[in-house]
Amino acid sequence: MQGFTSRLYSSILSAHYWANVSIISKATIKQEFGSSFLSNIWLIIRPFILISVLAIILSRITRFDGADNYPFYLTVNLVLWIYISNVMSASTSSILGRASIFKFTPISKTIFILVDIIKFTKIYLISLFLVVVVVGYYTGATIQTSYLLFPVYFMLLLISLFSISIIFAYITPYFRDLKFLVEALMPAFMWLTPIMYPISAIDGILGTILSYSPFTIVMSPFTSILYYGEIPTIDDHIKLFIILIFLITTAIFVYKKLARNVVYYL
Repeated sequence: MQGFTSRLYSSILSAHYWANVSIISKATIKQEFGSSFLSNIWLIIRPFILISVLAIILSRITRFDGADNYPFYLTVNLVLWIYISNVMSASTSSILGRASIFKFTPISKTIFILVDIIKFTKIYLISLFLVVVVVGYYTGATIQTSYLLFPVYFMLLLISLFSISIIFAYITPYFRDLKFLVEALMPAFMWLTPIMYPISAIDGILGTILSYSPFTIVMSPFTSILYYGEIPTIDDHIKLFIILIFLITTAIFVYKKLARNVVYYL
């Protein structure tokens, strides 16, 4: 336990660690987006096109109770799903994909896990703002006071994503098929999560099962505050904190067991 505490202090609790995170994050973001004059505008194109196509087609196929402003409902959920999916997929390469760095440089591996999260967080926040403004304006969505709760739930989401990223990043060098497994399963989970449809559209035992899906639990607060303009229920909070505690505990366990020897599997 003492060894784990000392490694923790030398990493995420030190000023030098966060200075490295800042420097590498800025360099990564600049390398990816800095060469394009309209870099931030491009961030809106993919979700906007996808949302437009899905809203036009699905709104004509069926009507969902609880999603009267379907384009805006789709916007809130789909942009968030793209963010979560990108972070989870990238985490499987956060360590393995930088093997040449870790073999010759004594630098904390969690720095690059955070760098990947920060990069996709920038994309998500800019995309969310731009797409919500555009879609909200054209569909007549109103600004809700519940939007003020967004930073609170977003911080909880970041903790969840960091925990998941730790788990995936350290397991992948030992089990390399995890990368392909995550990429194969994420499209299926997209349809098993109330992104394209409200959870109320699925009744019976299937609806109950989907309501307890980890993705549903993590995403539902954002649907509540951004679309419905409501504060998540006590039941939502209980389920969210159970998921959060489980992910943090699992991430600590995986880090303690695999971090020391992971470099030998790169």
